[in-house]
Amino acid sequence: MSTSSVSNSSKAARGRPELPTPEDIVKFALPVAYRVKYCVLCDSGSLDSAVFPGHADCAAWDPLVAWGNGKKLTPAGVLCRVCKYVFVHGGFNMEYQSVPTYSKAIAKNPALNHEFIAACDKYKRMKMDNPGMVLRGKDDLVPARILELSNIQEDEMEGEKEFFCRLDAYTKKFGLPPKDQIVSHLS
Repeated sequence: MSTSSVSNSSKAARGRPELPTPEDIVKFALPVAYRVKYCVLCDSGSLDSAVFPGHADCAAWDPLVAWGNGKKLTPAGVLCRVCKYVFVHGGFNMEYQSVPTYSKAIAKNPALNHEFIAACDKYKRMKMDNPGMVLRGKDDLVPARILELSNIQEDEMEGEKEFFCRLDAYTKKFGLPPKDQIVSHLS
């Protein structure tokens, strides 16, 4: 079962509809087969009112929330556009690699999502103050995080260590080695 079907069915179980009302179908000129999407990170629905009403970036979706993928009549994916943008440009994808990985992390520790929601709110405020704004880096949304990536691999070799060098260079520095340690591959 995909993350989106799990999250959308759980929203329906909590009283959030999966299907639009007949009034919504007429009001927004939606197809009869339209399925309401819910963002797995901020819980906004695809039929919620637009975050940036009348804004050029979201004009194709007006008056509804712009979705991460798809079109107004066929939203796709599990994130609204704001969350998708913040997830990528806020650096969360560097730490968690994917939305399902991040969703699992916040399911275990919901406090992890506070920074993300704060970054979404900050992005919305910044975009409302300066509609032409383009973010250049994650530091605009969230404070710099120190990510400690470690890949520890210990290879141990059995047997004695062998060193290869020219005999004249070794002799000059250390003196003549014992005869049983001299092996020539040049002969």
